[in-house]
Amino acid sequence: MKYLKDLMMSKSYFDRVPDQSLVLDNGEKYDRVIATRGKDYAMFYSYNARPFTVAVEKLNFKPMKASWFKPSTGQMAGIPEFRYAAKIMLGPPGGK
Repeated sequence: MKYLKDLMMSKSYFDRVPDQSLVLDNGEKYDRVIATRGKDYAMFYSYNARPFTVAVEKLNFKPMKASWFKPSTGQMAGIPEFRYAAKIMLGPPGGK
């Protein structure tokens, strides 16, 4: 949990709001993806690391990069094939 706390504290807190409208294919229970956004970033939490679709056009900024965060180690894995589009499918590196 330390790594997750460090990640959450690394971004501005006071302009962060929950925004479930960013996830287009949300599921129930363990398939649900939690979304939050700030002035120039968005974060998503997938309990089971399933791929999901993000409505990028609903953000107030044009994202330039995306990465996966592994809360058990604190490591970030960049998504090199990330390209700006109105909607993008994000999935964990190496499957799961």
